[in-house]
Amino acid sequence: MSLEALGAVLVGYVEGEEATYQEGKRAVEFATKMKDPSTPKKASSRWKTVATDIYRGIKPLGLNWKQIAASEIALARAVANNYNTLKHPSKGSSEFVKVNEASVTLGG
Repeated sequence: MSLEALGAVLVGYVEGEEATYQEGKRAVEFATKMKDPSTPKKASSRWKTVATDIYRGIKPLGLNWKQIAASEIALARAVANNYNTLKHPSKGSSEFVKVNEASVTLGG
């Protein structure tokens, strides 16, 4: 199962996820829409990200992540950055992409 499917399909809205949203041109604020499906489409220009889906997966666990991340939001963003770099290598860090490409080449 993909990380997006975890948050988008299995979990749904989690309190505090708005901190993972991105500003942009889309027309629905997902937290408001999730809480109240009758929300007008022009409510906002914020939308969820892969970090939102990951946050939805880790927040309900209630674990202490302080040894590896400053917060659950920071952890979700870090995992999302790595996930997106692997999924879309042309958009990632060039050094990370080079190492990843080399490992894929060596692996077959």
